[in-house]
Amino acid sequence: MKRLLTLCVLTFGATAPLAAEETIETLDVPTWFDGCTALSGTLIANEMDTRCMSSAYDYCELGHPPVERRVCIEKLNAHLLAKTKEIAEGLPDQVAGLSGFEKWSYPRRLEKFRNDEFDPDCSQMTEFMCETFNIIVRWSAARDLERLSNAPRGSDEE
Repeated sequence: MKRLLTLCVLTFGATAPLAAEETIETLDVPTWFDGCTALSGTLIANEMDTRCMSSAYDYCELGHPPVERRVCIEKLNAHLLAKTKEIAEGLPDQVAGLSGFEKWSYPRRLEKFRNDEFDPDCSQMTEFMCETFNIIVRWSAARDLERLSNAPRGSDEE
């Protein structure tokens, strides 16, 4: 009985992925990513953005045949570069209503972002992985600055 069960698993297990690959429709990852990040306007927005990003890259890795994975990641990278540029163009030099640490950190973080002063350690990565990592870091920084510049403020008095 165990042999029959093993044979069935091997037989059907081997053919099911082939059939699934033929009929599976691939997800438009950049569009999905935009929809996911649009939902992240909460107190845990940075965490939500991280999960959306992770899921998008995971889908490129796991939801595509090996020959299409890099193409998916390149498409997502290009999308993130465009989004980062779009966000960067709308970032103000100063934000009224910030106080405390936010008031002190916003201009410094904005300068670091504009000067591209990110220094990731890519020593253990391929060039493509490092490029992708840099794109992710810049997009995350842009989103964080965007949120900070758009956050609702109380009184503008300090």
